[in-house]
Amino acid sequence: MMAGAGEFLHSRAGRGFLVYVLLCAGLSAAIGYGVYQSNLRWFESSKSEEKRTALELADSFFATYSELRGRFPTEEVPVPASFRAHAIERFNATRDPAGALRLSLVGVPGREIRIAPGDDDMADIVRRMAASADPRPLTRRVQVGEQPVLRSMHPSIATQPSCVECHNRIQPGENWKLNDLMGAFALDVPMAGFLRQTRSEALLIAVAVFILACGLGLYVFLLQFRAFASEIYKRLSDAVENLTDGFAIYDAQGRLVLSNPAHRRLRSASGLPIVRAPAAERAAPQVFGNEVALPDGSWVDVREIHTRSGDVVRVETDISALKKRESEMRLAKNEAERASQAKSDFLALMSHELRTPLNAIIGFSDIIGRGMFGPVDGRYRGYADDINHSGQHLLSVINDILDMAKVEAGKVTLAEETVSLHDAVQACGRLVNQQAASAGIRIGIEIPPALCLVSDAVRLKQVILNLMSNGVKFTPRGGRVSVTAEVLADGNARIAVSDTGIGMNAEEIPRALAAFEQVDNSTNRRFGGTGLGLPIAKLLAEAHGGWLAIDSTPGQGTTVTIVFPAARVVARPEATGTGGAARQPVVATLF
Repeated sequence: MMAGAGEFLHSRAGRGFLVYVLLCAGLSAAIGYGVYQSNLRWFESSKSEEKRTALELADSFFATYSELRGRFPTEEVPVPASFRAHAIERFNATRDPAGALRLSLVGVPGREIRIAPGDDDMADIVRRMAASADPRPLTRRVQVGEQPVLRSMHPSIATQPSCVECHNRIQPGENWKLNDLMGAFALDVPMAGFLRQTRSEALLIAVAVFILACGLGLYVFLLQFRAFASEIYKRLSDAVENLTDGFAIYDAQGRLVLSNPAHRRLRSASGLPIVRAPAAERAAPQVFGNEVALPDGSWVDVREIHTRSGDVVRVETDISALKKRESEMRLAKNEAERASQAKSDFLALMSHELRTPLNAIIGFSDIIGRGMFGPVDGRYRGYADDINHSGQHLLSVINDILDMAKVEAGKVTLAEETVSLHDAVQACGRLVNQQAASAGIRIGIEIPPALCLVSDAVRLKQVILNLMSNGVKFTPRGGRVSVTAEVLADGNARIAVSDTGIGMNAEEIPRALAAFEQVDNSTNRRFGGTGLGLPIAKLLAEAHGGWLAIDSTPGQGTTVTIVFPAARVVARPEATGTGGAARQPVVATLF
């Protein structure tokens, strides 16, 4: 019941009903207020008419009495003013003070003969009537103490000579004249009971209108909601029926509530029972799933969602194509691994087969070039030198290819030891010094003497040498290649090799880091090499647990940074002071 009400209120029809309820509330309030005001106007009109009739009768009677007393004067009969006062007192004594009309005749404040105004409001009205040349009756609601009353004030005019004579005889100094305002009749009708009754009636009418309107609106909106829900259910049923995946809903007892043809087909083929979740574990939706191999060789992924109410939503997806792709990927991976192993075996074999004759070529060409067994013609000596240089180059290429294959295959074994970074960089500087000097390039080295790394000394020098050789290769005459190192705040060691060479843009950096790639791959490129220097340096840095980064700007130069983790940073025992390696002085060397 509550769930159905929640669904209705969260639907479009439910939201429309809430808006309708608000409108009904406003309309009911307006109707109740209108009924209240209508009853109030009726009360004022009816009571005003009643008071006017009573006042006219009393005034006619008092006028007749005054006229007769003027014709037959006698001291035994009271004067008209006293008679009126006594008559009004007797009239009021017979009335219910809480709900009946009460009459009083009050004089002008300061000139009254018997009765003064009963309150400030009454006195104010009488004064205004006395000041007016043509006083008119006045009716309005006033508060007398805690009692609301409907008050009517009617002027009392001296129309009989006998009244004027009587007043002048009682008040010799006032000089009363005909048509003077001698006071006013005040008629007060208590309103408290009527107001309570009319408020109750207005509230009941407003509530009745609200309930009837809301009930009618609820009926109409529920019809709309049910029609909409029926349409939605029909569409969902059509969609479920046409799903290629199996779909079903089971209740808490395992009874089938809804299913589609795909579910019925896969259910009969898989034969999987429904997973049961204990009632204590139904506080939140739970998902169960597994993959099932069918007898025909296909695969089905079965997912079950257990709702808080205990229902089970089951979705069965045919994943045969996915399983086939996974199998193909495994086969392809195995083929790639076998191909990589074959490549490594081939490179190892070829390196051995090529190195043996290359060593002979390099050795014999060196013997011929030096003339160790007798003088050699100058031209032959030049040929021997060319053969020797070419052999050295080819041997270097073979070594690079073999190193690349080993690193990619993860077969590099690091012979770790504590290596002085300053000594390693100095050694590399001496190796590239001749190449740099012939190209007119200066080499600068600034390394803290105390900075040492736990690394493979040969591989560390290979990384630095590759980077320095690249810097010399791509820097024009008159340029500079610098090598600096420092310990960062996090304890990592950073080595930076900078040059003032041709540089490259951000799109060319990934190509420079790819094996056998160069930024300039044209057949007439300016710079030689296999394109393995940077990739080998990157892989060897990563083998040490570090990383390599490149920052380059075309026409300005390139900075290659290698960062070694803090765990590999140590200091020379004889150079370590209180400040540690990072605080040692930097020694600058310029080749």
